[in-house]
Amino acid sequence: MIEISVGRWDDNDVVVQRDAYIDYHHIKLFRDNDGTCYVINLSTWATTTVNGKQLTTNERTILKLTDILQIGQTIFEWKKHLLKEEVVEQPKKIITSSNPNMDSKDPKPKESIIYIPLHQTKSNLNVEYAGFWLRFAAFLIDLIIMFFVLGILGVIFRRFGSFFLGIIGNWLYYALMESSSMQATFGKMAVGLKVVDTQGNKINFGQASGRHFGKILSGMILFIGYMMAGWTDRKQALHDIISDCLVIIKK
Repeated sequence: MIEISVGRWDDNDVVVQRDAYIDYHHIKLFRDNDGTCYVINLSTWATTTVNGKQLTTNERTILKLTDILQIGQTIFEWKKHLLKEEVVEQPKKIITSSNPNMDSKDPKPKESIIYIPLHQTKSNLNVEYAGFWLRFAAFLIDLIIMFFVLGILGVIFRRFGSFFLGIIGNWLYYALMESSSMQATFGKMAVGLKVVDTQGNKINFGQASGRHFGKILSGMILFIGYMMAGWTDRKQALHDIISDCLVIIKK
């Protein structure tokens, strides 16, 4: 029997790191000695489908030639023969006898070869998520900047009140900067971060505003919403999850 594990962690036989919707240990693929191939879904939260049908956790289903297996946003294609004219997309990683779980006497499945495209159907995420401390450093820089800017504006526009200026100023600073072509505040730029949506694209002003005001909820629960960036799968704080955003490290 051939057994192949697939997921985002390096201890898998096949590591797919460019898809933010794949679990650490997502699926296991098997081929019995009689040639029967099947998949077991290991993930408790991420999506696994075969021909569009979603699998539940620990559900096993047989895979036939031409079946479409999708985990997260990455599609696996099963074919009987590897022909040069079939290899039309690059880059691809093809499981061969170099896989440690392959039987040396049987270097590749007789009935199926697994094509693993390192691309997604809707996005092309190849990201490293920003953790809590890096984001905290960016916050401190932004705090210093806003302290001086709002202080100057408070002197100029005293009749509006410092509280009002603080609310409007903070909102516009974060929302405009993060929805701009820079995709980051000055603090985030200083430490090499930017804000994107869950597809890796630039967010718009409305989404940036939702993310900013979502911080109120993150702070109301004893700042646990902020600390979530230290342990959630994609290093998302609560306001990131609410607004479908990611904070990533620029490459």
